[in-house]
Amino acid sequence: MIGALPVVFLFPALAISWLWYRLQGYDPNRKHAKVGLITVGLFAVVLLLNLFLSVRDGFIRWPGALETREKYQTVVADIARDLQNDPTNSAVIADGFYRPITADTLKREMAIDVPVRWIQTGGDVAGAIVFPKEGNGRLYVPEYAAPDPGLMEIAGVSLPPVYRSKNKPSFSIYSLPQRPEYQHIGDQATFGERITLVGYDTSMVQNEQSIQLFTVWRVDDALEADLASFVHWVDEDGSLISQHDGLDAAPETLQTGDLVVQRHILPITRSFPIGASSFHIGFYGREEGKRLLRNNESPVTTDRIIIPHDTVFGLN
Repeated sequence: MIGALPVVFLFPALAISWLWYRLQGYDPNRKHAKVGLITVGLFAVVLLLNLFLSVRDGFIRWPGALETREKYQTVVADIARDLQNDPTNSAVIADGFYRPITADTLKREMAIDVPVRWIQTGGDVAGAIVFPKEGNGRLYVPEYAAPDPGLMEIAGVSLPPVYRSKNKPSFSIYSLPQRPEYQHIGDQATFGERITLVGYDTSMVQNEQSIQLFTVWRVDDALEADLASFVHWVDEDGSLISQHDGLDAAPETLQTGDLVVQRHILPITRSFPIGASSFHIGFYGREEGKRLLRNNESPVTTDRIIIPHDTVFGLN
């Protein structure tokens, strides 16, 4: 493809050369001179049109297109400039799909070394929000990665944003509360001496087609990049109703003392009895599938915590 690019410029160059030659030898009294002049004029019009379209599409529209700016991470550069002008140790940046190369781009653009937590939000993921240990968190959200409204509500994030950039794609800045409000659990569960479940909340989704579980985690030590959580929703007979796997906060970017609010979407795929059910929650490494063990627990529940849930609906 790249090797064929010179052809695009070769033909216009040949046309200009031919046009120049024809104009130098032009004689209005020669036979078919007018036909030749019209032909030359048409070539000139086509050449000028091609030049206009190339400049408009290649140098004006394409660089400013939302898809182009998203692909080339221009919003990351915009966020980096904002952090340069107003540095903070409690920045949280959202992305539709986190990639370590994006974090590297931010560091290169900022040219300063400040801790940044990364999360995944938007329509293709469940979503998470991180509350930095330092407090006064500043959440950066590109327009293509808007968090779920229910997640923002559970996290206590006030709307609208305190700032929205003018470039496209734009980004918004939200002020995070010191800590989210959640239902504390008496039996806090620590996994691998690295991360602890400290609370949760549940809510129904419209039409009772799924349930949302929000878990709140405290980071106790450095985490592996491939760490993921699992939630198994089972009925009173122990049969699986639904499940959700994932962790939408980039584990390797989290700091000890941070709180993470993770949203889990559990679709209801079968009929089940109305009554008692429970959530089985734990962690595992994506690469090897090995689960983190709880600290000082009996062998029966060494790799999970079980949270009772009174199901007040069903699909009977």
